[in-house]
Amino acid sequence: MYKVLISPKAQIEIENIYKYIAIDKQDGFAANHTITLINQKILSLSKVPEAAAVSEQHPRYRIAHAKRYKIFYRINKTKKTVTVTRVVHSLQNY
Repeated sequence: MYKVLISPKAQIEIENIYKYIAIDKQDGFAANHTITLINQKILSLSKVPEAAAVSEQHPRYRIAHAKRYKIFYRINKTKKTVTVTRVVHSLQNY
């Protein structure tokens, strides 16, 4: 099993996703559901970190998907860690 780390930037992005859906879209249920799916996908990386595809634009990173969101992460095999660096909407420029 790999230890999953979330960068401060990715944590802020996750919080902003929640705020956007809950406040701007006024849908607390959808916000909770979306964040739950993102967190489940992130936690699943501890078991099979190499399951997601390598990013064509950024080959040092892999991209997992949760709903309409892309989760960018790096694997450190030596330390047995997965570091989530970004969580962005699939239509967002990153």
